[in-house]
Amino acid sequence: KEGNKSAKSGRQNPGPACQHCRMRKFRCDRQRPCGGCVDAGLRCRFDSTPPQKGPKKGHLKLLRSRIGKQLPVNDNKQERDRDLTLHHALDKELSWPSSPGQRDQLYFDRVHVFIPILHRRRYFARGRPGAGASASYACLQAAIRTLAAALSSQFNHLRHDLYHDTLRRLNHPASCAPGGGSAEDDETRRLELAQAWILVAIYEFMQGTVQRAWTSAGLAIRIVQLMRLHDVDGGAAPAHLDMGADDPNAFVDKEVKRRVFWVAFCLDRFSCVLEKLPLTLDEKTILTRLPCPEQAFQSQTPVTMPFLSDLDAAPDSISLQSPFVDSIVFTAIWGRALCHQQQCAAESARGSPTAEVCRRHVQLHDLLSCRMLHFERSYTAASVEADSLLLFTSMVAQVSVLAL
Repeated sequence: KEGNKSAKSGRQNPGPACQHCRMRKFRCDRQRPCGGCVDAGLRCRFDSTPPQKGPKKGHLKLLRSRIGKQLPVNDNKQERDRDLTLHHALDKELSWPSSPGQRDQLYFDRVHVFIPILHRRRYFARGRPGAGASASYACLQAAIRTLAAALSSQFNHLRHDLYHDTLRRLNHPASCAPGGGSAEDDETRRLELAQAWILVAIYEFMQGTVQRAWTSAGLAIRIVQLMRLHDVDGGAAPAHLDMGADDPNAFVDKEVKRRVFWVAFCLDRFSCVLEKLPLTLDEKTILTRLPCPEQAFQSQTPVTMPFLSDLDAAPDSISLQSPFVDSIVFTAIWGRALCHQQQCAAESARGSPTAEVCRRHVQLHDLLSCRMLHFERSYTAASVEADSLLLFTSMVAQVSVLAL
């Protein structure tokens, strides 16, 4: 009994803490006066009014007025729907980061390592006030924020609304219509639309909607083909004679195109492997160099990379030292394994000789073994576990072995 009495006496009395303990963030015993104020020689004061919680006074009214200005009012019949939309937009305004830079930074922190198709400095420069952002840039920005929310536990509940907003923007005629500007502006518009559809397709794959993802990936691939991004370096001069090789801006322009193409290339391989369908982009027609290392890309340091076909001629003599490029190489081998399986089935149905099948299989096996050995020599097991892209690349390599 004495122990129970002592335990009860050590508990705090019900009610609010005194003002001094609350300001100093001390534990108040809620005696009148409390022990903390007695020891400090202060006058103990209690405020029976509970502290105000939530947004500051007038903040909700200000947000409602801001959102209400953007919502059209047609007639009294739509008043109820308008109120629901207002509250929905208000919830999104309160929960989503208020700063555009914070919203986009989520993408670069969580997503960009897997889909490095954006130059960070250029992207943020395009979004500055007065920069003249186009409808295609707004589509890209919406797609970026959709993926950022999908990979954020804090904003994951917003992903569906952001996704539908992205589709609405992409399907709007203003985003698809030519801007009436220069050829360079039109190329930028199409490039941003390709980037946006790539991100949408990846989001749909993540959500398990394979049929929608297949359609979105097809739109992205068609834009890439229309822009002839498979031939970015085909008409260029040799690397040692290219006068624009030292121009950082020209280098970034080309590098963004290369990266968009190679991500679309990998997306084509992944989507076709899932459904066991023929590949869309043919390796034999590719005249676009592999992307440079990420640090050189972001720092605008020109670097000349090999073609994918160069790895067939000398698979063990070319050191790439780029996780993104390694993932492309193993994805290409995975796609070749799929083509090999499909060709084997067709040749078997036609009664073709098996010598060609064996030769092709041995060639793929040797290339894959050589690249896997090079991968193991370039990266330690600890670095692969620590880097998410390297871990993904290792998984693709292992799946390629199983495909053969």
